[in-house]
Amino acid sequence: MALIRLDVGRGPLLDGTPFGEVGPYEELRGEAEFAVDPSHPLNAPIVDLDLAPRDAEGRVHFSADVRILRPLDARRGNGGLYLDVVNRGTSIFTRMLEPGAMGPTTGITEGFLLRRGFTVISCGWQHDVPRGGDRFGLAAPEALIDGQPIVGEVTASFLPDAPTDTLTLDTAYRPISLADATLVEHDFPGDPGRVVPRHLWNAGSSPSCVSYVNGFAPGRAYDLTFRTAGAPVTGVGFLALRDILAHLRRTESARFAIALGGSQSGRVLRQMVYLGMCEGEDGALVLDGVLAVAAGARMTEANWRFGQPGAQGPTSAVFPYTDLSQTDPQSGRTDGLQRRAEQRGALPRVIHLNTSSEYCSSAAIAHVSAALSHLTVDGSADVEVPENVRIYLCSSTQHAPAPLPLALHEPTTGEHWPNTVDYKPFVRACVDNLTAWVSRGEPAPPSAYPRLDDGTLDASLRPAVDTDGNEVAGLRHPDVAVPLATYMGWNPRRADAGGPRRVLRATGSTVPFSREATAQRYPSREAFVTAVRAAADALARRRYLVPTDVDGIVAASAERWDEFVALPGTAPIRLALSGGR
Repeated sequence: MALIRLDVGRGPLLDGTPFGEVGPYEELRGEAEFAVDPSHPLNAPIVDLDLAPRDAEGRVHFSADVRILRPLDARRGNGGLYLDVVNRGTSIFTRMLEPGAMGPTTGITEGFLLRRGFTVISCGWQHDVPRGGDRFGLAAPEALIDGQPIVGEVTASFLPDAPTDTLTLDTAYRPISLADATLVEHDFPGDPGRVVPRHLWNAGSSPSCVSYVNGFAPGRAYDLTFRTAGAPVTGVGFLALRDILAHLRRTESARFAIALGGSQSGRVLRQMVYLGMCEGEDGALVLDGVLAVAAGARMTEANWRFGQPGAQGPTSAVFPYTDLSQTDPQSGRTDGLQRRAEQRGALPRVIHLNTSSEYCSSAAIAHVSAALSHLTVDGSADVEVPENVRIYLCSSTQHAPAPLPLALHEPTTGEHWPNTVDYKPFVRACVDNLTAWVSRGEPAPPSAYPRLDDGTLDASLRPAVDTDGNEVAGLRHPDVAVPLATYMGWNPRRADAGGPRRVLRATGSTVPFSREATAQRYPSREAFVTAVRAAADALARRRYLVPTDVDGIVAASAERWDEFVALPGTAPIRLALSGGR
């Protein structure tokens, strides 16, 4: 097996707190070491693996930080592994599944996964994440040619939100020299930009900083291209995820395994499927189910030479976009996310769960709408969704929901308050549905997303909206189906914040209705709450919500009423999306 060492310490999780009938958990934390054969056909997709140093047996070594949470009494577990695909080195499952704000500080409180009996694995996969503390990183080998480091070109991008004359390189690569580097300034997404004269900028106070005489303007984008030496084999992170699962499926006698990733790590899961990394070296599936949240139609720069897995721009928006194969009219290449899996008959079940931001604001930054995950490459027609795939849109939501009250988010950079529709209940339902699908063969509920053929996706590849400005297709949260506001997946930058032709990154909008409009629609708070419960119950009956989440959704909507009716709200607005596809 590719995992050759698992060096972990162990102790009780949360001082032995019991989680329902499963009871207490233990936590194992440490490091895993891997050794893989570059000549194995299932390792062939990993770029530059054949250029990495090898041991006497011809294997390439690398290591990763690992944490395992497992029931203290294994007999009480559900026999399932849950891969927590970390985001920029931090755990993702708590912020996606536990109550509270969707942020890195969200901890285990309710224990959604633990009460279900999962063994939860967090494993580093990103080579440029600082290791230690609560971060999970990976030590990747370096590709060498004739024993020497590879020299190449890297572009670091900046999107400042406040005026500054110095920016820090958000990349692990360092310039050999800035003498031949190039700095380009862009006014809005997709423009060709202009080269900043070399005498106006230079190295800052440290090798990781760049200073600009005229200052970096908020709302604009900057690309610094420079030469660097040293190319880590960025794709070994996929092997780490695959092989830690293969090891634990054997040692833990697990019956099935599912994975969740959000945003960046959701894109990692799309790429993991594409590279055929759901299948172990022995040809058996190690990952039966994949839940990619807020990933859009993109992958990552992992598995690129000089790749930057944390990059958020258009470089990760590359063909193929859909699960089924189709032909790219520009390159003539035929490919699909599941092409390798189809060829080998090793198909995982896949759920793509996106927010409106992946169709709107993220699309404006990355230059590709999430709609391309279910359209032809040219965006002109809907395509078939395979039987092993589900696609859902969380209607009128932003990349990561902002918590209430709105007073926490007084608009400063954007025109509006951020979007506060909490789509986490849909994620929780997807976990249960994916579990049932892979463990009992019970198919997940039908896909729900905007389409061209029924007019719920417009010509700009954005979801169509109703008369309130809320999206009509997808999974409509009760706060969208019984609204007190217009909720959008994008938020235009304020003119006085710079970049008036841009939208905020991954941020949506909440535009509360006026008091008069709310009073005309709902005769009382009680009538509103009753309508919210009816909408939530309807979603639960169709398995798009976990029934036990209904009461919490109703209570949160009641709090929303209490805040919104006290606001000097305005009627729903109509604004054209700036910087869209």
